[in-house]
Amino acid sequence: MRECPKEEPFNGDHHARNLPKGQVPGENQDVTFHNSLADDVSLFWVRPNTGVEMLAAMIAAGTSEEHHSHVGHIFRARDEGGMLIQEVVVTKPDRGAFRATITPCGESEKASLPACPDEIINLRSKAGQPNPAEVTFKNDLAEDVNIYWMTDNGIESFRNAVEPNGESIHNSHIGHAFRVRTGSTGALVHVVTVNKAKMTVYLAPCAEGKDSKLVTDEQPSDKMPGNVLYKTADDTYVAHIPKMPKISKGPGWLKMDMPDGLAEFLKNFWDKEKGRSLVRHESIGGGYTNQEVVPMDKVDLDFFTPTRFEIVKKMRPILQWWTNRRLVHTATYGLRIYRRDSMLLTHVDRAETHLASAILQIDQKSDEGWPLEVLTPAGDPFEVFLRAGEMLLYEGGRIRHGRPARYNGSEFVNVFTHFCPLDWQGPNKY
Repeated sequence: MRECPKEEPFNGDHHARNLPKGQVPGENQDVTFHNSLADDVSLFWVRPNTGVEMLAAMIAAGTSEEHHSHVGHIFRARDEGGMLIQEVVVTKPDRGAFRATITPCGESEKASLPACPDEIINLRSKAGQPNPAEVTFKNDLAEDVNIYWMTDNGIESFRNAVEPNGESIHNSHIGHAFRVRTGSTGALVHVVTVNKAKMTVYLAPCAEGKDSKLVTDEQPSDKMPGNVLYKTADDTYVAHIPKMPKISKGPGWLKMDMPDGLAEFLKNFWDKEKGRSLVRHESIGGGYTNQEVVPMDKVDLDFFTPTRFEIVKKMRPILQWWTNRRLVHTATYGLRIYRRDSMLLTHVDRAETHLASAILQIDQKSDEGWPLEVLTPAGDPFEVFLRAGEMLLYEGGRIRHGRPARYNGSEFVNVFTHFCPLDWQGPNKY
């Protein structure tokens, strides 16, 4: 069990000392932080000359965040209660970005871990796949793991073991599947289906037996989720709305064209990746969609860091102009592809992180327009139609929005990017 770091008083200098030999303090270095916990964490950059912590990002459970930083700079990760979980000193790796995995500490270590993946009993590689791929497994666990390739008959075929902090590169094909198990107990810690020509899989700790179950990968039931069957709007996550600050002028949303170059950039990205990187969209919590009946697809930006960087770089200045305040990036999701008969309950986004948001409309093949319904705080409804290359700025944590009408078309492609004010601490502390 890893002990939680101690809160050290400021000693007049928070530049890291004793860097590895040959490392130059202050040299530019890209950093990727991965949150392996089951709960969200707040990431703070420590000012070198004062020791003051500046909020850099809120990292959702199981997701990653990229930052431009410098060798020797210090970051701290804290849980929702403000407890210090981890302190990270940026160093320069042999190649690429510096990566730090935020792991649990102290007595709550197992409780803070995400659940290990379900045992999908008929997981198998697709036979006869023509597109080659290279998969790199990086082991962030404290013990050896075993890599198994799944045959097209669903049989585990052992490939190799990977030591702690080690990596293993496999030549494979798009559509092939792998399982990863601990070397000591054989517990399942990761399942991956190859969805792009070159991908890296980070293996992080998980809680064995926590909320996991035996499932199949067959199509879901044709019954509608209970929260969607007779409803067009969510009424379970609304109590905080009166406490949310208004941070923009006007009604709380603004339709406009995407900034110069971004629409073409994203359309080219979609055209390139839709034939080789398309995967089934993961379940969206809260029962806000009917995806159990009408599955959605996704090109996962977690595997395309430069693309996500470009979106954040272009959108942060626009949302800061719209809200007239400094913002910190909290999340960017997508590309999400809605299919015929998809719907989305009218709802509000997360109050902690989704205050200044944007929907970027990349492409669509629609038989008719599919409006986004937005409601004023008084409950008055408006409809917003987006064409490819347009976007909607909106206060996601305050303004109710959704697409309760069923989609009439074959594909509707969005990206969602979210920010919050630098000093935002939640609806009960603003």
